[in-house]
Amino acid sequence: MIIGEVQATGRGAGQDGRPDRGTPAWGNASRGLPRRLGFALMAVMAACSTQSTRQGGSAEEPLFSGNGGYSLLTEVRTLELPSSSGSNRFLNGWRARRDGDRVVLSTMRGTIEVTNLESRPRRLTLRLAPEATIPADVELVVGDQLVAPESREADLVFSLPPEIGTGRHVLEIRSTEMLRVLAGAVTPALDVGAAVAVTENGSVKQEGNSVVARHFWAGEGDTFLVSIAENDASERCSVEVDEQPIEGRRRTLGLGRTVYEYSFRENASPDAFRSTGQEGLRRATLRLRNSMPDATCLWERPRLVRSKTDTEADRQQEPEREGLSPRLVVLYVLDAMRWDTVDETHTILGLAQEGFRFDRHRSVAPNTLPSTKALMTGRVWAQQGGVPLGPSDPTLGEAFREAGYRTALFSNNPYVSARFGVARGFDQASDAPSSDLPYHDDANRVHRLATDWLETLTDDDRAFMYVHTLHPHNPYSPPQDIEDEVTQGIDSDMGGDTRTLLDIQKGKLRPDQDDRDRVAALYLGGLLYNDRELESFLKALHERYMPEEVLFVVTSDHGEELFEHRGVLHGYTLYEEALRVPLIFHWPGNIENGRFDGATNTLDVRATLLNVIGSLQGGRGGISLTSVLNGGRPHPALADRIHFAAAASLRGGIYSAQRGPSKLIWAPRRGLRWGVGTGPARNRDIEYFFDLHTDGTEQVNLVGGWDYLWLREELMNWVGERLVSTDDGDSQPLDKKTEERLRALGYLGGE
Repeated sequence: MIIGEVQATGRGAGQDGRPDRGTPAWGNASRGLPRRLGFALMAVMAACSTQSTRQGGSAEEPLFSGNGGYSLLTEVRTLELPSSSGSNRFLNGWRARRDGDRVVLSTMRGTIEVTNLESRPRRLTLRLAPEATIPADVELVVGDQLVAPESREADLVFSLPPEIGTGRHVLEIRSTEMLRVLAGAVTPALDVGAAVAVTENGSVKQEGNSVVARHFWAGEGDTFLVSIAENDASERCSVEVDEQPIEGRRRTLGLGRTVYEYSFRENASPDAFRSTGQEGLRRATLRLRNSMPDATCLWERPRLVRSKTDTEADRQQEPEREGLSPRLVVLYVLDAMRWDTVDETHTILGLAQEGFRFDRHRSVAPNTLPSTKALMTGRVWAQQGGVPLGPSDPTLGEAFREAGYRTALFSNNPYVSARFGVARGFDQASDAPSSDLPYHDDANRVHRLATDWLETLTDDDRAFMYVHTLHPHNPYSPPQDIEDEVTQGIDSDMGGDTRTLLDIQKGKLRPDQDDRDRVAALYLGGLLYNDRELESFLKALHERYMPEEVLFVVTSDHGEELFEHRGVLHGYTLYEEALRVPLIFHWPGNIENGRFDGATNTLDVRATLLNVIGSLQGGRGGISLTSVLNGGRPHPALADRIHFAAAASLRGGIYSAQRGPSKLIWAPRRGLRWGVGTGPARNRDIEYFFDLHTDGTEQVNLVGGWDYLWLREELMNWVGERLVSTDDGDSQPLDKKTEERLRALGYLGGE
């Protein structure tokens, strides 16, 4: 099933039929030219990293991996801290602080996850801090029941009803006063043993009472064969596979928080399974019931064999077509531009109306350096996002230079420079000179450097320019005429300078609604200034090049928070406002005019540009969008893959995975600092699961359910793979000038 479809749009009409806001610098100069001169479609249509290698009409992959691509359930006695991904743990809603050598958890409404491998009476015990006041009104929500504590002394003790059954269960503790807890335990608990070990060839060894589960997605009409060869197994070992799509039962715990209850079937199944049916989630489960001290189960190379349909096979055969390479390629990145601001512009909107617009494009990081490193290399960082790019990854600049292009990079963001390794492969990398104007004029200065460089080229040169402007990035300080326009009618004098924004972020300033409206207006003003300067830049290009000679790509490195979750600036969350950004391709006479509402990401931009120039470097983790741009059917992998992102510059990281409307955020960070956001916008939950179809602003946390478990397993596996090797450059001390420039942009002030 393809997520999204191509929409043809006529010239002169904006989104939802809005009238054209003006003709861009190149106007309609390309009318009358033959359409679709075409890309040089080489065999570079790279699938994303989560796709399996297909051979002979099928693909085989290990059912389990050692990087966390599965759920492990054991009856651990003690509850682990929220940063744990174990099966018995404090989950969401808990604050933590250190008190000497102990950790105190506090909540008035927190959740706990417990696992039952056998249905029987059990107890939940919460050890309270000695100095804590014992709440007079405290209860536990278990399924549809409210359970009062049996004891209110040093411990709060709750009896768990045996009818809740086997599997995972999310419980909620409610109190009218702050509850302060030192530890938690669920008793009795089955012996755990070593639980599970995944070998290099994918074999699984279980020791002790445990369940190992893998959730996997079945496409409509696809056939799945799960083949498990057992060795040293007996009646203690059983394997189960759901043949029909899994559905969870949803219920609400209050305050908008929703969870699912889910359990495991008791019946054992044969050792091979074939399932053909409708699209949905399936689950394979390995279970060991340990009746002897040394009991083990060894599952030899459990694997998943996927058979692709004839339709999919046909669609994967992309024809090779001869085409013209552009004389000039401009990758134009506006720093911190949100996707929902395109329709507020004039020049950028004009490029979108004449070219091709991707409506659900997102970055792989919420800040500049890791996003730019990914754009240059096709690799997403789980950690070390803030250190320079190492020497081993081939870059976009190197690929263009190898293809015979002159290359140049222009930016005034210190992170987009040779200092941090991303300029490798560019013949020239220039910082824009400083300015003493009373407004933020970065776009003008960067454009002048770029146009001056073009004057050094000969008529025979082909060129690639990476142009990165610091708009609408803070400071939000547009020229006075634009400021007056965007702030008209707002009763506030709050500024958009970096110091003010940092004071809001840290809670030193408490803006009211008018203040928030003014900050958002000043952000837009910075974008409108850049948009005005872009029109002049395009006119300068037009003086040297015919429109059909220039491929102009507009995108952003990340978005910006404007109080949607009480925060400002960027870097501390992976909400949509931080990740979703514009993507526009403009190449008159060579690409179709239209829109695409399927999901794309940063890596696809790189893969597409490589495809355009016929580079043999490959798309690495991205998928080329050339088929869509040529009016063809989207690459099948665009519908199937998961989009991953990471706040890799934060210690411990924040990570997200998204497929279709389902989005998971896991926020372990470091030590007791779990959660997203900072200052007043801080949220202490460790995991977030959103349905973007029904909750596009990500307000209702739906942690729980089969789709959550599947996406969680995929995310844990993705993070685990990227933590094995970092392979980055050395993080050298910053020179004074670079440090000052980064601080002026609001960096270096966080963790």
